[in-house]
Amino acid sequence: MTLVSGYTADRELPNGNIEPPGRMPSLISAQEAGVHIAPDLAEIDRNIVFYIVASASFVEITSELYTQNLSDFFRDDEDIVGWIGDVWQREELGHGAQLKSYVHAAWPDFDWNAAYQRFFDEFSPECAPTAMAASQRQELVALCVVETGTASLYRMLAEATHEPELSRIATSIANQEIGHYKQFLRHFLRYRSREEMSVLAILRAVSAQAAAIDGIDAYVAFKHVYLSRNPGTEFTPSAYKAFRKGCRKLSSRHFPHRMAVKMLLRLLPLPPTLERMIVPPLALMTRLLFVMS
Repeated sequence: MTLVSGYTADRELPNGNIEPPGRMPSLISAQEAGVHIAPDLAEIDRNIVFYIVASASFVEITSELYTQNLSDFFRDDEDIVGWIGDVWQREELGHGAQLKSYVHAAWPDFDWNAAYQRFFDEFSPECAPTAMAASQRQELVALCVVETGTASLYRMLAEATHEPELSRIATSIANQEIGHYKQFLRHFLRYRSREEMSVLAILRAVSAQAAAIDGIDAYVAFKHVYLSRNPGTEFTPSAYKAFRKGCRKLSSRHFPHRMAVKMLLRLLPLPPTLERMIVPPLALMTRLLFVMS
């Protein structure tokens, strides 16, 4: 595989807010990298892609912290604990490793290890058992929402980029995140069959997690990617807001609204016919909300 070298970014982002000073680091040669990076990302800005991929690599590779919390929370359920430890953690760490390798290949001047250590030092105290939901059923709903969000993020990235290697990685991760969602959904349905959970209670749990989907992990990850990419620059919340604005523009064109709506509806005890009827209007509604936000 080859890597196209020589790209620099001396233009502003469309929103004009988070372009790093100077020129972006040139990509390394094919011989040095062994990864294919195409010269043109076409529809999406390379700068937004950098922040998405680097931040995601930090969060994914820190999955061991979440694993311990989840294992403790579900300690009376051997089925869940076994799958989390044997499959989920291994695959999440693998996602982080893939993204980290891509960052090293595409942006070799970015000091991933140093930036990640600063992220870990700040974030690890925040990743505490007290962050879990009030009940195991509610936590499984939250996990389904999280997996829906991550699967949608990587599907969006895969479809938006014309860079083959990034598209391949994002597609692979999206498919595994969908598999994780299916496992958490299976466990939720098992719990719901033992103790009924009303539609209103499920919707409240979905809404609570959806409101927190852009949580402390994403914020702290972006912060330390930004600080490492912009040495000597003070980090302010406005930089993160600018990044989120760029992500929303990307989402308005490529977010898989229909897929996300279908995944979330599976949490509700709806007749299949009704579910099929309401997916299109709900998907259109979410698409319009993205456009207007």
